[in-house]
Amino acid sequence: DLVRSRGLGDVYKRQEQDKQQASINLVSKAIADINNIQREFINDIEQLAYETIKYFTEFTDSLQGGFYIVETENDTKYLNLLAFYSYNRRIYNNRKIEFGDGLAGTCVQEKKPIYSKVPSNYLEITSGLGKSPPNYIYLLPLILHEEVFGMIEIAFLEKLQDYHIQFINSSSEIVAATISAAETNIRTRSLLEQTQTITQEMQEKEKLMNKQIKELEDLKNR
Repeated sequence: DLVRSRGLGDVYKRQEQDKQQASINLVSKAIADINNIQREFINDIEQLAYETIKYFTEFTDSLQGGFYIVETENDTKYLNLLAFYSYNRRIYNNRKIEFGDGLAGTCVQEKKPIYSKVPSNYLEITSGLGKSPPNYIYLLPLILHEEVFGMIEIAFLEKLQDYHIQFINSSSEIVAATISAAETNIRTRSLLEQTQTITQEMQEKEKLMNKQIKELEDLKNR
């Protein structure tokens, strides 16, 4: 019996080790996939948001996911919902949340993830079988160098697995870095366009001045 017990213990230990290794492999592949998504869509922030939240939602077996970025209006920061994904469908839904407002606003204001049961009337998950409220929600701020660039929001019926949370947390800085780079690219393109416009205007003014000078010289020479 002792030998059998030890044998069963070894089998159980190997099974646990195999399970842990499988989880590690899943997370590693998922992080590589997220990196690829960030590189592919860095120049299209709305598509980037959609592809990212789609992957997060499907990988974690969640039912809904939202991707927010931080924007500023009249010196007030707020979260702007760029992409919303539910039941294999892309959903367009405008939503703005000020820092400190509700769970989402608290998450970005305190720069800490929130994993909790869903408050009543928080949201509804819609399927072909009807409507059912999610049981849990995970909110994760996207932070790079202590600055919040956005937030991931996912809702689900069953508790997340440990490797799901590991993947989400490990990917957050990658996504934040991409948002930062994308916004920098947008600002750079905007400045370049402004510079080109100013240069063109100056060239046109120079042409006009040269034309006026030539006309004056022609008048003098008559």
